[in-house]
Amino acid sequence: MAVQYIDNLSYQGKKGNFERDQFATKAAMKAYPEASIDEGHLAFCLEDNKRYEFRASNSVDTITGRWREFKPGMTSVPLATDTTTGGIKAEDKTLAELPNENKWEKAYIGSDGKLYVQVPILSPLEGLEIDPNGDLNLKQAAAGELGGIKTGYTANNKNYPVALDENGKAYVNVPWANTTYNKATSAADGLMSAVDKVKLDGLSIASVAEVEALLA
Repeated sequence: MAVQYIDNLSYQGKKGNFERDQFATKAAMKAYPEASIDEGHLAFCLEDNKRYEFRASNSVDTITGRWREFKPGMTSVPLATDTTTGGIKAEDKTLAELPNENKWEKAYIGSDGKLYVQVPILSPLEGLEIDPNGDLNLKQAAAGELGGIKTGYTANNKNYPVALDENGKAYVNVPWANTTYNKATSAADGLMSAVDKVKLDGLSIASVAEVEALLA
C-alpha cells in the first residue's frame, strides 16, 4: 500500500521558500549562480526589504549583480524625447574625467553621485568677461580696451563729467564763459592797441656807446 504525504493545510507558521526566492543580503543574491536562475525570476531581499528581478540582459551592478529592484507595473523607463517625459542615460564618470569641451552631448554621473550636464563654454565678446561664478559681465573700460563706464563724475578744476542725452549718447558739458578785455592804459592792465604796437615796433635798441654817452 502506497503512503501519500500531503501538506498540513491547517499549518499557520512560517515556511521556507526556495533558496533563490529569498536572500538574506544583496551580496548573497548577487553571488547566487546565474545558471540556476530563470529569466525574470523575482526574489525578496531581507537586508533592505525589497523585491528584485533577475534579467540576464542586465549589466553587472557592483551591488546587486544582474538583479534590479522590481517595481510592479513598470518593466522599463522609456527614454525622454523633446516632447515626452522619460529617463535619460548617463555614463559613470569621476569629476576628474569629465571632458572639458565646448560642447557636451551627454550627461555624466560624478564620483559624488550627482548628475552633471555640460553646457557650452562660449568665448566672451570683446568688452565682456566671465566671472568665477560663470556669469557674463561687462568689463570696465581701460586705455585701449573696450568696456563699460560709469557716469556721475563731479567736476574737478578743468575735469568735467560725461553725461548722457535722452538717446543715451554721451557728451561733455564744458562751462564756457565769454571774457572781454579793455585796452591797456597807464593805470590799468589790458590789451595793447594797434597804435601802441606800431610805436613799440618803431623803437630801436641803443648801442653800448650810446648808453655810455647818455650816462657820462
